Amino acid sequence: MAIATPFGLSKPVQGADNGQMRNHDTWLVRALTAFVDAMQRAQTVTQARDLAAAEIAVSTRADVVAAMIEANGVAISGPRSNSVAEADLVAASTSGPAAEIAGIGRCDVSVHSGGSDVRLVIVRTQGAISRRERDYLALAAKMLAISVAMLGGAERERDLRMAGLTEIDEHNRLLGTLLKRQQLLDNLGRIERSISQRVPLGQMLATITDAVHQLLGDDLIALRLLDPDDPDYLIVVSDSGVSPDIFNEVRRTPVGAGVGGRAVAEDALVVVDDYPTEAAALEAFVTTGVQAAVAAPVHEQGVVVGSLTVATYDPLRRYGPIEQETVLAFAEHVSLALTDARTVQDMQAAEQVKDNLLAMVSHELKTPLTVMLGVVQTIQRHASRLPDDVRDEMLMSAQERGFELGRLIDRLLEGAQRTASDDLQDASLPAFIAAAVAPYSGSGRHLLIPPVPPQPLRVDVAKVHGALSNILENAITESPEGTPIVIEVDSSGGEVSVTVTAEGRLPHGIDTDALFERAAQPTTSAMGLGLYLASHLAAAAGGSLSAAEADGRMSYTLRFPAGAQAPTAARTRPVVLP
Repeated sequence: MAIATPFGLSKPVQGADNGQMRNHDTWLVRALTAFVDAMQRAQTVTQARDLAAAEIAVSTRADVVAAMIEANGVAISGPRSNSVAEADLVAASTSGPAAEIAGIGRCDVSVHSGGSDVRLVIVRTQGAISRRERDYLALAAKMLAISVAMLGGAERERDLRMAGLTEIDEHNRLLGTLLKRQQLLDNLGRIERSISQRVPLGQMLATITDAVHQLLGDDLIALRLLDPDDPDYLIVVSDSGVSPDIFNEVRRTPVGAGVGGRAVAEDALVVVDDYPTEAAALEAFVTTGVQAAVAAPVHEQGVVVGSLTVATYDPLRRYGPIEQETVLAFAEHVSLALTDARTVQDMQAAEQVKDNLLAMVSHELKTPLTVMLGVVQTIQRHASRLPDDVRDEMLMSAQERGFELGRLIDRLLEGAQRTASDDLQDASLPAFIAAAVAPYSGSGRHLLIPPVPPQPLRVDVAKVHGALSNILENAITESPEGTPIVIEVDSSGGEVSVTVTAEGRLPHGIDTDALFERAAQPTTSAMGLGLYLASHLAAAAGGSLSAAEADGRMSYTLRFPAGAQAPTAARTRPVVLP
């Protein structure tokens, strides 16, 4: 039984019109599919080694690729493979990401291990190895290791035959090993093709758990992902063999509980041969008789977000190297599917942001432009009949609209520059706020700033200053002249909040919850475009912007981290199922 729980995530795009979405990372899927096809052609460990080196050299356009297998030597491929000695490649594999190799010169070196006895060494002189290439190489190394283990087992069966094993026994064992290897590679290839075809994520994950069950034949398969509402817990999103009687007991469990929970907490493969004595064992599985289990972590964009667990009721079942590598390979493909789905979602969100911005910009720019064109047309048609003072007033109005148009364009350009910046700086909070407020000290408005706490910061100056600038400009523009503007600053729990309060109300019918997202709703450019840009600058800096209205006063609160965001922040938003 495969279960997809509804957590509220939109589906990955299927047949999206945007060409960039359709083609996203198709190279990675095509390269993996070609590598699987190469491994399927291999009949011996030596053939697998040679085909792996040749296929990777073509896919990555590397100068030299070395596939190293303990006890089976080294295969070297690539356009410059004749220029380098095997010993130099072995030395380069432990020298770090850059090396000087005789016959090639200065080059980038990327090393990927598929296990203790399998290594891939990629050498390139032009262009560093990209992230998607590293993802490909990591998966290729694992698939090569699985092929080597299975083909090596088949070769050992042949050796046993020479030691007296009967021909029929040898044939059956050899056939079983090769069939299992073929099934694994077929399943991985099918999964990769499904990813490239944008199969819905829930369906994809169910396909993976079913494939694991069919291949290994074990009693229980469970795929868990972090609960998006509470990342300290894991939720089963797809399973095979979990009894309905205990499903509710194991559906949501803490990170660290069970073998799957340990795999997430430790971000490592976990193998348990005696489940009833395992300290982290889930009571429901102990009661129903689970004897052994293996779990591999699942990642999204490099951050652990779940686990794939395989378990058995058979007291004699053990999960050896081949089974462990198989579970790891399937977990890597879950990671590939999750990362692909997240990337597509992010691209969808970016497209929506672009569409909203274009709609808002069109609205904001159209207003002053309409006034200017109206003035020009009126003067053009009726210049001889217009009194001088009326004509001068009309020209002055057009000039003011032109200045407004220029300010809007400048704001757009500045917002784009700040969003694209990456300007992390160390500062003290009082000095940081003083610098942000300084440009408005000559605005003719009284800015009240209570004492600012002496909090040290490491912050994206351009983005946060840009967001605060738009908020202040909005407050000055929208509040009555002569009234004060209060800027209150607080810091606690690693977060800074800056609240700007001024007299005023939102126009009728505008909801504060949608103020920063609904294009063309506000009545002024300062409120519309300015707050829209402020909210996206805040988000780009890892923060947020909110608004509140009470007692004839408007307050805008900008929140941002006091220090640079840690990469583990991604754990709070794992991909979840529709």
